[in-house]
Amino acid sequence: MIDSCRNKSYTERLRSLNLTSLETRRLRADLLLTYKILNELEGTDKDKYFTMKTQIFRGHKFNLYKDFCKFDVKKYRIILRIGS
Repeated sequence: MIDSCRNKSYTERLRSLNLTSLETRRLRADLLLTYKILNELEGTDKDKYFTMKTQIFRGHKFNLYKDFCKFDVKKYRIILRIGS
């Protein structure tokens, strides 16, 4: 560990090292992965991960449905992490 950060709190260490929080880094990674999947840059089928709207009223064609989940297994799917 860097000696100057030894006795600082988590937020103070992030600020002094000019880093973002773990939560922000995870959200950014999820958004980048979503972009890659939707634009078919990842090499996987987007229908496996996302449910798309069939009608486009306005905006763009990438409107996603957020499924209801009863079980913990589905809670951590990427669509539920990014969709709100």
